[in-house]
Amino acid sequence: MDLNTYRSPMGGDAELSRHQQQAATTPKDFVCPITSQVFDDPVTLETGQTYERRAIQEWLDRGNATCPITRQHLHGGSLPKTNYVLKRLIAGWREQSPPATPITPPTPATPAVPRTPATARMESPAPAFKINSPSPDATGSQASAPSPTSVIVQATVESAVGELRAAASCLCTSEELAESEKSVLRIERLWREAGAAEQAFFSALAKPAVINGFVEILFNSVSAQVLQVAVFLLAELASRDDGVVQTLTRVDTDVDCLVALFKKGLVEAVVLIFLLSPSVEQLVEMDMGEALVATIRRADEADALNMCVKPKSASVILLSQILTESGVSRESTPPVPRSSLVSERFVRSTALVLEAEQVEVRVAAMRILMRCIGEDGHCRSSIVEKLAVNAVLDAFHVVGDADKFEIVRFLSELLKLKR
Repeated sequence: MDLNTYRSPMGGDAELSRHQQQAATTPKDFVCPITSQVFDDPVTLETGQTYERRAIQEWLDRGNATCPITRQHLHGGSLPKTNYVLKRLIAGWREQSPPATPITPPTPATPAVPRTPATARMESPAPAFKINSPSPDATGSQASAPSPTSVIVQATVESAVGELRAAASCLCTSEELAESEKSVLRIERLWREAGAAEQAFFSALAKPAVINGFVEILFNSVSAQVLQVAVFLLAELASRDDGVVQTLTRVDTDVDCLVALFKKGLVEAVVLIFLLSPSVEQLVEMDMGEALVATIRRADEADALNMCVKPKSASVILLSQILTESGVSRESTPPVPRSSLVSERFVRSTALVLEAEQVEVRVAAMRILMRCIGEDGHCRSSIVEKLAVNAVLDAFHVVGDADKFEIVRFLSELLKLKR
């Protein structure tokens, strides 16, 4: 057959009949793994896998840069030319296949298939991309043909979950720190690309063995990137499952490790500490006051990790608990040095937190500022300069009575500035 004149039909009764007759004998190499249909315009990628041009083009147009089957990265910017060898083989096979037979009324020995809306749709010309039209079953009903996109998603999910489990297994079993660190980074990449596989990913990672693998990384790694990623993943898991929190709090040294990392400058660790919900007594015993103040005082930076709770927000809530619920008297050693609380930079930074989206964070910032005013009334001027009054009033309408009273006290303290 002349390849220049050959055109593969796209639909119609005769074509559907031919598909039904050929289904059982179609060579698997002639079928696209995405559309599950015989190739019309096959293209073979650098990975050795062949796909229908339109199907793989849709995959790439959705922002993917990997082979759907092997998940190898594709370096070429455009699709290769048609695989004419394969196309010629398919054309020859089509010529030798039984021709389409006309549809005739059934004989009494062959029960007629009821004409239902499903079979009526089957007999209609198929849409341009959904070539596959499955045969009706014995009852005359027809299962919906999976779209190329749904097939792609399913294959991608299965492949990604398999890759994640392999990385998690390496994290738990490898005796080489470098290999475990690579596994952490690999898991984080897969987690961000999870999409439809998110729940499967969570189930695979929220196991005590995997959690302990991450903790071992926190104890042994000296890579800032690996430590940040490990804390990020643990925080994501802890925010969704109390079982992860129980695993992390079962051993005191695990919490001590997080606190030590936070004090050394790993600010992301404070989010995980916050999610573990330590008691006020534990917070005071951990002596985190200075580290919390330093985190609040930090300028806002781009949050590349996009954690479930911002480190500054977590620090504000924890510091508020220490200052207002610790029961430390004025005469005893304060959990936070007075010089830190009344520093202009800290006061201004805390005042800016009053614009936070979470009302809980706004109220916590206000309580810290009340303590700052109690230490030095001159703080009022710095607070007023950065105060977002509307944000405070908005919080007033949604908090409980006790917090309403605190907001009124706070605003009353600021009014004293004009006396």
